[in-house]
Amino acid sequence: MSVPEENMMRTEDAETPTEWSSSYKEELPETEEMMPQSRLNNRPFTVTLIALFQFCKAGFLVVLLVLIGIYPDMRFGSETFWEIVYVASNGAGKPGLLTPLIAVYAVVIGWGLWSLNKWARNLLMVTSGFSALRWVRYFGMNWAVSGTEVSRTFPSLKSGFEQQSVYLLVALEVLVFCCLAFGPDVAEAFGRNE
Repeated sequence: MSVPEENMMRTEDAETPTEWSSSYKEELPETEEMMPQSRLNNRPFTVTLIALFQFCKAGFLVVLLVLIGIYPDMRFGSETFWEIVYVASNGAGKPGLLTPLIAVYAVVIGWGLWSLNKWARNLLMVTSGFSALRWVRYFGMNWAVSGTEVSRTFPSLKSGFEQQSVYLLVALEVLVFCCLAFGPDVAEAFGRNE
């Protein structure tokens, strides 16, 4: 027998000799409680999507840096490609010295969201909110000075590529902020892992 006899006793209401109880068995929780729920089951779908988006941004920037390192004279001519670079680099524009830092930031934030760390949610909400407010403030100032003497010295976005890139960036930043701040079960998911 695997359980010592002193820990076993026959139950009074046992109908067959196979119905035994032991103090060892009584200490074990139910089967459902024994199996911890997977983190994937606890993570809201919106948080999973945002974490995957952060990982994709980082991967795209790393591949871009490797390609530029291998082929420094290579020209990436498509405006759509540069819009993606602009959005992936959080508005930093063409790849430069900050691009590796932005990629590392995206990986760290993605990992933090994936593992439901509250600091990752808070940091991404702050940076997304700040980025969106910065551009909304720019649009407001641009609108306020349009048609005045100051408008000639105030830098404005060129129509087309620049405007589309900034609009896409602002829309994504607002969407990320709103999903993390007001998404269903998001606050509770991050509160469970304190």
